[in-house]
Amino acid sequence: PPDIFDFMNAKFAESGDKCGGNEAAVALRQQQAVQAVRDRKKSQASLRKQLLQAQEKQALLRTEKMQLSGRLQRTSTSDDAQRVDVDGPSLGQKLRTQDTGRLRQIVVESEALQGQTRHLERLLREKIDKKKLFKF
Repeated sequence: PPDIFDFMNAKFAESGDKCGGNEAAVALRQQQAVQAVRDRKKSQASLRKQLLQAQEKQALLRTEKMQLSGRLQRTSTSDDAQRVDVDGPSLGQKLRTQDTGRLRQIVVESEALQGQTRHLERLLREKIDKKKLFKF
């Protein structure tokens, strides 16, 4: 019979493989921590500029998401009526899969931008509060 520690080590190795690499997650967290320290040292004007850029990108992503979802709704309703079994996927089906992939990317990017804007807004509030604190 195998040792319990061998069994547990094997299970731990399997779970690490399923997570998709913990090293990448650790590296990402370290990079985010370094970026947070750098952001704290930036001036108020540069933080405002970054915040504005993030908000503009969010607006662009929102409009692109609305366009893609509208196009997907139109193509899905028209394709269901004209569905014919062919050897390979049609051009419309390929475009639809590309659009759904892009929608997933947009959702991930918009969530990351929301986090970034919250972080920048918090840093700006801290800068403003500190500025008020030292004025007598």
